[in-house]
Amino acid sequence: MEDAEFSGRIDRAAAVAKLVDKPAYILAATPNRLSRRRGLINLESPRITKLVANPPQLRNFGFDLDAGGHPEGRDGWLQASQGEPYKTLRVWDDGTLMAGASGASSTLMDDLEGDVHAAPTAGVRFDAGHPLGANPGAVAFSLVAQVYSWFGLDKARIPFSEQPAGGPGLITPARIKW
Repeated sequence: MEDAEFSGRIDRAAAVAKLVDKPAYILAATPNRLSRRRGLINLESPRITKLVANPPQLRNFGFDLDAGGHPEGRDGWLQASQGEPYKTLRVWDDGTLMAGASGASSTLMDDLEGDVHAAPTAGVRFDAGHPLGANPGAVAFSLVAQVYSWFGLDKARIPFSEQPAGGPGLITPARIKW
């Protein structure tokens, strides 16, 4: 899939979820060109619909991909989302995944007090290309480190992470649970 098609999918999904022109974050991933093909994922599989309806989570009320609602199939993609502009989760049959949610609420921003950093620009894209089978903690750390750098924050401040000497940084699920 070309970058324009990938970006178009993200834009259309964000528009359907009403996440355009307001603070939002969108996470998207797609297999590399050699692995990606139509029909790679059977969207009618009970296992897939169950994962879209109830994605695994590390802890209650933490960051997750749960978008609520019952998954609805369309032409080559499956979506779960609530009726209100809040969260969306979409899976395409070629293996592409997109999750989006509205940005931080003003209440959360008030709770952060002086540790608020404005985004330098809108619509930025971070790429964490990793080989199949890469440690998910390393992939997560790579993405979060890019976001921290974009906000001018030191990656040493990334919560729930480890930075072993000589190895890649890791976000460790065991440290997230409490």
